[in-house]
Amino acid sequence: MKAKKYCAYQERSSFDVARKLSSLKLSSEQLDKIILQLKSEDFINEERYVHLFIRGKLYDKKWGPRKIQNHLLLKGISKELIQKELSQLEPNVVLDQLDKVISKWQQLNGNPKMNLPKLYRFLLSKGYDYESINNKLEQYK
Repeated sequence: MKAKKYCAYQERSSFDVARKLSSLKLSSEQLDKIILQLKSEDFINEERYVHLFIRGKLYDKKWGPRKIQNHLLLKGISKELIQKELSQLEPNVVLDQLDKVISKWQQLNGNPKMNLPKLYRFLLSKGYDYESINNKLEQYK
């Protein structure tokens, strides 16, 4: 089955699978049946997907919690599940990733004090909240 192979290659949400299968011109009943079967056989597991998505985006892409949450909401993941997984993150982990983003910014653009508004906009676009950004940038003032 094409859907099983698609899910076995990498972790997928039911939204991803439905989008992929929609190109096959299946009825909504057939699509629902396939997704239910994939869930029952553990090819689709939303909790596992959210856990891996958060870890990947946080550590690899250096995204902040707000951006991660917004992208998961767009994929139809429940807010409760997202909050549950985000709350399991150590607060220091997010701040460490924020430090790495700021350090990378320094390497590319020099002193953060020189272009503070641009740095703020960049960090907000990465999904970090105002409070975390302010606390970290106080160190550079």
